[in-house]
Amino acid sequence: MTGLRERSKQKRRQTILSAAEALIRKNGYSQTTIDEIAGAADVSVGTLYSYFGSKGGVLSALMLPIVDHMEEKAARIIASPPKRGVDAVAAIFEAYRFSDDWKSLNILAAFDAYSTDRADSALDDIKTAFERVKKRQLRELLEKLAEQGVFPDSLDFDDVVALLYMLLISHFEDYLAARGEMHYEEMIVNMQRRLRVMFECWETQDTE
Repeated sequence: MTGLRERSKQKRRQTILSAAEALIRKNGYSQTTIDEIAGAADVSVGTLYSYFGSKGGVLSALMLPIVDHMEEKAARIIASPPKRGVDAVAAIFEAYRFSDDWKSLNILAAFDAYSTDRADSALDDIKTAFERVKKRQLRELLEKLAEQGVFPDSLDFDDVVALLYMLLISHFEDYLAARGEMHYEEMIVNMQRRLRVMFECWETQDTE
């Protein structure tokens, strides 16, 4: 009986998540309400809260497996990075792309909502996990490149990681803000051009 009850709970949880994902993809995070998610999943609002605690908790449950998948893809690049530093960073940035579309779950829109309504701590969990994983892996990549002699180890890696992370997020935000008017390839071209400028400066500094 306990096993049947647990399977029923897991099935209901997945039904809620599927309903939420469909609504968020269609309407955006901010425009999707708890009532709409509950209605689409055919559960009460109270049941939804008992499973996830808040709307941010629903998004967190959707996003954390995606963050884990991104981490796995980036780890493979770190283990065997491209020979040029700029190409290695570009590759790891690509690993952080959502598998279908960077706008797929409107994660930055959720972060924007969090900045104006800090009552939902679950959104903070998503943002923290996203940032922590990316910064750690960028540092691991730089250390690997320095070991291979293709990146100057004289630089402060914490500073470099901060700059790379800001570059990643700023392009991510520009892409979302364009609301479909910017193609993904255009964003990649812009980001790689600026990456090359940064790496040329760092490499020049190392030879002086």
